[in-house]
Amino acid sequence: MLKQSSLNEVGEKRILYLLAIISIVGYLIDMLAVAPPQLIFIINIIAIIIVFLTLILEHYTIFSKVKSFGIISYLLIINILTSHYLGLKINSDADILRSLLIICALLPISALVIGKKHAIYIFTISIAFIISYNLNTNNHYISNNIYMFILIIFGYSIGIYYFINLFELKTKNEQFLSLELKKNNNDITFLNSLAFEMVDFASENETIPKILKKIKKHTGAKFASFSIYDPKQQALILRSIEADGTLLKAYVKLTGKKILNTASPVTNKMYNEILEQVVGLKNSLTAVTFGAIPENISKSFRNLTGISHFYGMAHIISGKLYGTTMLAFKAKQSLPNNELLKSYAHLTALLLRRNLIEKQLQVSENKLRNITDNISDVIIRSNMELKTTYISPSIKKLTGDTPECFLKKSQEERYTTESINKINSIFSEEFEIENDPKVNKKRTRIIELELFKADGKKIHVSAHTSFMRDSEGNAIGVLSVIRDITKRKQAELALNQSEAKFRLLINSLGEGVMILDKKGDIVFSNPAAEGLMETESKQLEGSSIYDFLSKQDIQLVNKEIEKRNRGLSNTYEVEIISKKGNIRNIIITATPYVNNQISFQGSLVIFRDITEMKKSEIQLKKYSKELKQLNSDKDRFMQILAHDLKSPFNSIIGFSDLLLTNLHKYPVDEIEKQLTVINSISLKTFDLLNDLLLWSTSQSGNLPFNPEKLNFIDICINSIEEKKEQAYQKNITIKCLTNDTIYIQSDKNLLKTILRNLISNAIKFTHKNGRIDISAVNNEDATLVTVSDNGIGMSSEDISKLWNFAKPYTNEGTAKEKGTGLGLVLCKEFVEKHGGKIWAESKEGKGCSFKFTLPLGSL
Repeated sequence: MLKQSSLNEVGEKRILYLLAIISIVGYLIDMLAVAPPQLIFIINIIAIIIVFLTLILEHYTIFSKVKSFGIISYLLIINILTSHYLGLKINSDADILRSLLIICALLPISALVIGKKHAIYIFTISIAFIISYNLNTNNHYISNNIYMFILIIFGYSIGIYYFINLFELKTKNEQFLSLELKKNNNDITFLNSLAFEMVDFASENETIPKILKKIKKHTGAKFASFSIYDPKQQALILRSIEADGTLLKAYVKLTGKKILNTASPVTNKMYNEILEQVVGLKNSLTAVTFGAIPENISKSFRNLTGISHFYGMAHIISGKLYGTTMLAFKAKQSLPNNELLKSYAHLTALLLRRNLIEKQLQVSENKLRNITDNISDVIIRSNMELKTTYISPSIKKLTGDTPECFLKKSQEERYTTESINKINSIFSEEFEIENDPKVNKKRTRIIELELFKADGKKIHVSAHTSFMRDSEGNAIGVLSVIRDITKRKQAELALNQSEAKFRLLINSLGEGVMILDKKGDIVFSNPAAEGLMETESKQLEGSSIYDFLSKQDIQLVNKEIEKRNRGLSNTYEVEIISKKGNIRNIIITATPYVNNQISFQGSLVIFRDITEMKKSEIQLKKYSKELKQLNSDKDRFMQILAHDLKSPFNSIIGFSDLLLTNLHKYPVDEIEKQLTVINSISLKTFDLLNDLLLWSTSQSGNLPFNPEKLNFIDICINSIEEKKEQAYQKNITIKCLTNDTIYIQSDKNLLKTILRNLISNAIKFTHKNGRIDISAVNNEDATLVTVSDNGIGMSSEDISKLWNFAKPYTNEGTAKEKGTGLGLVLCKEFVEKHGGKIWAESKEGKGCSFKFTLPLGSL
């Protein structure tokens, strides 16, 4: 195939006609040669006809210049080769050289016009021609110089090739630069034209379709769309589409919905991505719409339309998005310049912002006009000498004067003397500070004045005054907005009187009263509230109620304040921590409080101190709980006691009935045996009743308690003697290991009871021939007494059950002895009555040690 020429259009045409003339002349020379073969004559005639036809077709643009040049060049070569082969015998050396020169001349021309590869083809044909001609002729001149011809043509061709390569590269660069320059000029012309036209564009509905149509036409896009960004919806709204009917039908068919005014949501992440890239080239509708169009629809759209490249342009100014434009191109289309698209995006953004500003300005103007026409406030303009230059019609409603009448009045006829002095003083100050470059140029002063009405009555007004300024910020006059505040002044006076009465009443209350704002800050507090918080009024007002709450109550109070902000009253209990750190229980009764005069909304809160009542309530609950537990324990204890007494009495009754029935039948030793059993059971039951009596007397508070200084060894020996008979039955040795004289402060009878019960318990759980040791040792603050044995011991779980009054723990002894567990309960009761403690230490199979403490004898 013939490729595009490296020459310009004029150069191509000149070379084409030059080659055509040379070819025709060559054909005529061949025809006029001496006795040419008839076939050569015919071939040349045909070649001349083909050249003329080619030129005619090129003239009418049926053939391109490059194609025409290729036809004429190869036709010339074919003619030369054909002529020489058909006329080998008549060809002279000069003819051969002429043919070679023509072919060599075609090398650079063909390279320039139809491409380097065709120059290579012609070179190859030349070499083949020389070699073939040498083989088929006896021309000594050709044979002797064949290698020289080949080297000359070869070197010539190489030189031409590299020369043409450099020329072609230079030409290509020039053409590329020319094309780029032309394209840039076209882009600049387009942008300039668009910018001028944008000045005349009016509404958004007129603007968007026009600029979209223009950018589509200029870039050659197949599909174009324009979307406006709506910040309220946070979405891009599709406003216009430019495309042929086939593409629109394909889009509607795939999406299944209307096209215009559809909204595509824009997340914060997507918004930031759009701002980062003004112009982006994407490969799918999904990418360019940030996922608004699914991937499957994007692929189907591409397959149906052949569109594969999508340009997304964001219309951004100062980091704010106004809209986007999307252009779509087919795969083989040339894509537009990025700089063109960026410039277009910026121009369009300027237009959108202008339209938006104009729309907002129009709305503002309408609002301002509506306000000025209907406002009850009076607008006054004055010059820098404070002379009134304009006054709004609303002055008639305020004073009864028309604007013309009011303008004619002097300052003294308008305002009271005090108000005039105030005006002069404030504006003297304002004029002085106006010279300070650091002063706020947008400042406003509010002045309260007394104004005379047309009938001579005085009214209170507030004047919001500020300087009017020129474009450079210099003050050129004064603008004042006058408002009637007579009713507000009267309300303030009434409010002050009411507040005085209110404060007198509130300050006399014994309960704390506060007013809180919506956030919980303290606005007002009476002396009783200050007393609860243990602070002064100046420290309390302005602080927050949360500053005085315990952590567990902050969330509760927060919820209650939210309820009151919704207009609900409530009562609840909290703990208040005063400034001095004291905690008090408070019942809060709170109701919503609204003061429309000063636009205040909050809560009126009453504090009632229930700290002492709370303490009494807690103590009462504690006593009630203890009483319930005590009654429960006693009931349980009586059940156990009744069960434990029933068994021995059943045995006594049974043995006594048996003796009465068989008194004269039984021998004396049998009677003695049964009486011994009855006696043993009676003694044990008596001990149980005796312990019960002691416990009952202790619980009632009537048990005598007379602590005195005692020698522990004496009490220990006496207690061992009392249990000697019981120990003798199991051959158990009991020893008092304390040799030193140890004095304790104790009640003698209670101490004996403690030791007796502990010794009995040790005998019960010690095997025959066992040993029991009793010892006492003085510590720093008490005497430690230990009763230990080498009996069966007990587990830690059993030890934990020993001191439960409601369920006294007991177990069978080593000789099947039984008990109630009441003895150990009595020991605990009596030890604690002395102010001591009792506990057990034991391991199963390794004996047990009961230890208790008593006060030292020196006490």
